[in-house]
Amino acid sequence: MQVSITKSVIEENIQLIKDGNVDTVLDRINPSNFEDMLKISDLFRYKRKYEIVEKIIERILQINPHLLVAWHKWGILFIKMGKYDLALESVEKVLKINPKFERAWSNKGLIFGKLGQFREALNCLEKALQINPDFDCAWSNKGVILGLLGRYEEAIECLDKAIQLNPSLATAKYNKALALEKVGRCMDAIEYYDNCLIINP
Repeated sequence: MQVSITKSVIEENIQLIKDGNVDTVLDRINPSNFEDMLKISDLFRYKRKYEIVEKIIERILQINPHLLVAWHKWGILFIKMGKYDLALESVEKVLKINPKFERAWSNKGLIFGKLGQFREALNCLEKALQINPDFDCAWSNKGVILGLLGRYEEAIECLDKAIQLNPSLATAKYNKALALEKVGRCMDAIEYYDNCLIINP
């Protein structure tokens, strides 16, 4: 019963936002519904409605400035928006709360990669993998950085590891296809491009 009530409230808040009543939803945010509100923010992030996401997370952090998951999602939002300095600040907040949060180290590596600071990026990704050697996204991000450095064979090894851990990780398959193409394995690359389309048409 509680699950259906929660689902109903979430759907009601989503509809309010779609109808333009964002402030009404913001006024409803309180510590008892942070988790549900962050789920709503995820939905609108996937829809690239970044302004709405920013408002929701900002309000949550005004109420609880020490909530790790909110800072984490704040950082992801800024990465999506290309605001890498703000993303880096958010990641640093996460790591101050929990220095062993591997997703934050992986995101920090991704941010440094976007900024062209590849050595720093690899250091962060290595830290993520030291904490959790089975973290598929960190292996995938490491493969991307190595590819940008022209170290394609090493990139392929990392991307293989990511795909082994998560066969549905389309970004790893796409980046492996790019790396395979760079080393002249075009037929193999086509196979991985096709695989991406099956997972994410």
